[in-house]
Amino acid sequence: MTSGFALSPTQIDILIEQELSPNVPMHNVGMFFPIRGVLRTDYFLDAVARVIRASDSLSATLRKGRESGDLPFQQPLERDDLPIEVLSMDGEAAARAWMKADFDRPFTLYNDYLFRFAVIQLKDGEAYFYTAFHHLVIDAAGVTLMLGAIADAYKALLEEREPVCDFPRYRDFVEADLRYWESDAFKAAEAFWRDRFANLPQAFPILPPSSRAEVRNARSQRVAFSIPRGAFDALCARFSETRATPAQVFTGLLYGFFGRLFGLSDMAIGLARLNRNSDVFRRTIGTFANLSPVRITKGDTLGEALGSLQGDLEAVWPHRHYPAGALNRALGLLKRSREQLFDVSLAYIRGMDRSLPLGGDAEFGAPTVLTSGYDRGAVQAFVSDSRQEPLSGELICSKRYFSPEHLSRLGARFEAFVASLARDPDQRLSGIDLLTAEERSAVEAWSSGPVVAGEDPSVCAL
Repeated sequence: MTSGFALSPTQIDILIEQELSPNVPMHNVGMFFPIRGVLRTDYFLDAVARVIRASDSLSATLRKGRESGDLPFQQPLERDDLPIEVLSMDGEAAARAWMKADFDRPFTLYNDYLFRFAVIQLKDGEAYFYTAFHHLVIDAAGVTLMLGAIADAYKALLEEREPVCDFPRYRDFVEADLRYWESDAFKAAEAFWRDRFANLPQAFPILPPSSRAEVRNARSQRVAFSIPRGAFDALCARFSETRATPAQVFTGLLYGFFGRLFGLSDMAIGLARLNRNSDVFRRTIGTFANLSPVRITKGDTLGEALGSLQGDLEAVWPHRHYPAGALNRALGLLKRSREQLFDVSLAYIRGMDRSLPLGGDAEFGAPTVLTSGYDRGAVQAFVSDSRQEPLSGELICSKRYFSPEHLSRLGARFEAFVASLARDPDQRLSGIDLLTAEERSAVEAWSSGPVVAGEDPSVCAL
């Protein structure tokens, strides 16, 4: 039997959070990919199985035992029955409904695989490759690596060649990460972050109990948004002279919108980082990604906000690998009546829009990202930048911070906010009207009409 190895500190944080809510799939991650062309299903399943068994992360299960001093450890599961289904369905709607239901199923944490796959064939000849994982075994960059390896293995099988599935070991990263936690660099990073956040940024106000959902682990509200490509590209072009990346521009938009919404100027935002700091680790499948905070302390305009953001990024860059869980503990946030350092987090995904040839005339199309939608902060922003129309994503908003009325209009208001900045990127953020055109018309109609006792135009505002 293959020997086990420890969990990384980031994995331990994920596991603790999951074990506190074992029946809530808060750490489920996944994607589904359209498959175009004619797929040899037998070869494809063989390719998938080879890639899984070649990765000590994908093939891992969690165990408890003496080997780890009674602490959980991970070990490749040497079992033939991989959780991969082949299904036939009538059409896209049925396939999406099945994937949504399956994605919402919690994983068994111990002694079982921490992924589920399916090839879904539709009557019209289309097909999907569906993937669901527990975040303990993979992150988004790892999914990309896995898909490329499956494509290579499938092509080799079609060409009657023996596939070569050879990944660097995830356990090598875990061992390096554990050494980092014991290093002087870790201690220096902790001192840096504790000093930098000695004074905490402003926090989003939590709604009073009578106005919010009180159920623990309640699912957050998904708020979809869509920004025209021309509008977003215009903003990026406006600030290209400062070398602001699209992800930085979007971070500035989040700061401007939610700062305006809640009346805040000093805000920390958690940015999802790949956390792969070597060529070997960039080729390794596993869980590396980490949330690292950036702080915007001023921003009367979007340009000023981006300047503050870029200055902060430059200062924190040497310490970006310090994990968010350790930072929360080092700052003693629970003793300071804070649940987390940042109320907004952002995962900005680029480069997954291109098709990926499989072999023959088959190819993977651009993926649809699946998110759990559970409360892990006030706002989790997921953005898919495919460099095509439009820039789309979701704001997953906790019902502890937003009323149902606000959530019903939040996506339209965010889109209107971005549209206003696209027209005039240099305007003051505090002067941007957060009412949509429909809401503004309603307010104007109210103000010009007869006064009715008890009516208040603030019902249309924030």
